[in-house]
Amino acid sequence: EESKGGASFAENSWTLIGTKSPSSTPTTSPTTNPEPTSTPTSRDCFAAPGESFFEDGDFPRSPWSTSGDGNWTIDEGDTYQGLYSIKSPDFNGSPSKRTSRATFSTCEDFKGGTLTFSHLASVLPPSDVFVIYIDGTSVQHVIDVNDWSKYELKIPAGSHTVDFSYQYNIFNISAMPPSPPTRRGVVYLDAFVLTEKTTKRPRIHLPWTHNKLEEKTTSGSRPENVREYGWAIGILVVAVLLPLAVYTSRMFVGSAMLRLDLDETDRLNDHECRGRRTCVFANGLT
Repeated sequence: EESKGGASFAENSWTLIGTKSPSSTPTTSPTTNPEPTSTPTSRDCFAAPGESFFEDGDFPRSPWSTSGDGNWTIDEGDTYQGLYSIKSPDFNGSPSKRTSRATFSTCEDFKGGTLTFSHLASVLPPSDVFVIYIDGTSVQHVIDVNDWSKYELKIPAGSHTVDFSYQYNIFNISAMPPSPPTRRGVVYLDAFVLTEKTTKRPRIHLPWTHNKLEEKTTSGSRPENVREYGWAIGILVVAVLLPLAVYTSRMFVGSAMLRLDLDETDRLNDHECRGRRTCVFANGLT
């Protein structure tokens, strides 16, 4: 849920809602007294991928229905996107509990996925509350959301009924206490988008990224893994032998140059020692 302020109800207690990412998983709060699932007169399903922005200015129409003590209606006074949204009925002043639901169902072939929508739920107990149900079980209670906020709801595969329930005078109080000025006593809904889970792409295994068991081969043939990794072994051999060959060649050339220097020195000494009885050469000979 993403909101600038508000609260959610979980485990029979009200807790404040902080600002969250639209991709956060909604809090699940099963109830022991579930809301009765609506039975719309026209049960066309909400196909996925699909969207509902109410921009035709007509509500309810397939796949939507409305039921309860009053009806949700189209509204153009406060919208999240475009010209229209849908709005809960006005139950202010009722001496007993009143409930109204806006409902749709997913299709039988729905693969499971995410419903994203925007809401403004300016409600506050004990006056009223906004509750979301899937198949009659509450999955989220929302209060005190006075600015448009995005919400993300995970829906399992198959056909499921989703109810958006506005409930007034939830404790059946005969004389309702005064409400704070921030409470408007209304819920607006807009910009519904239903998407399905995408199939994960298979992992691609390259020859050098995984271990492969050596396959049994016939006599005289090389194992499969040797054929696959032969190029790597060749590179390794070259990397080891090439520096050794360079070093050996440099030693050989150096030795040859040293011998030439000694021979030249001996030749010169021989020239200078002519006429002497004894000479000592650079190579130690006399």
